[in-house]
Amino acid sequence: DSDSLKIKRISIGIKLGIPNIAGGSSEIVLPILNNHFTPYIDYSSSNLPSGDTETSFSFIEYGIKYYFGEKGYGLFASLGQSKLDANFIFKELFFSDNTMSNLGSAKVPLELKTTNLKLGVKTGDTFFFRFEIGYGIGDIPGELKFNANANGINKSFTEERPAIPGLSSGGILLANFGFGFAFCVDYIWFWFWFCFL
Repeated sequence: DSDSLKIKRISIGIKLGIPNIAGGSSEIVLPILNNHFTPYIDYSSSNLPSGDTETSFSFIEYGIKYYFGEKGYGLFASLGQSKLDANFIFKELFFSDNTMSNLGSAKVPLELKTTNLKLGVKTGDTFFFRFEIGYGIGDIPGELKFNANANGINKSFTEERPAIPGLSSGGILLANFGFGFAFCVDYIWFWFWFCFL
């Protein structure tokens, strides 16, 4: 099929949305099974200050897309895994004992893993736009329990999980808009990256 000779197999771009905020994205259209299957990987990191709490996180997602067409763009569905590594900094924690009291802070890590199901559309060939929406299924705690200390005083705390866009007790809302470039290559190290010119 002469159309298959024009497929842009490598795509790189930028994504804006939830929960990634802003990050990079890449995918490879495999030259097998009529070009339907596309492994992908996305990565982003952000800081979200909010009152007396600061949240920093990194988000990575990888998986495979199935394009319903045979040219590596158009309507697609995807199945993937993601990991959200978050650090919450609580800045105003009240410590006290029988002799003194003061304010302190604590940094609390949280790792969240989800299985992601999404639908999307990628328009264009060399320069493309992409929109995705879906849900990441996982067990998300609503409270954070941790120990902290200040000036020799130790205390246990339970704090509500600070808000992260799209995060709920059952998982993560996934919605993003992206754009980028796609291109062919005539040689690359792995056999499934080969693109006929």
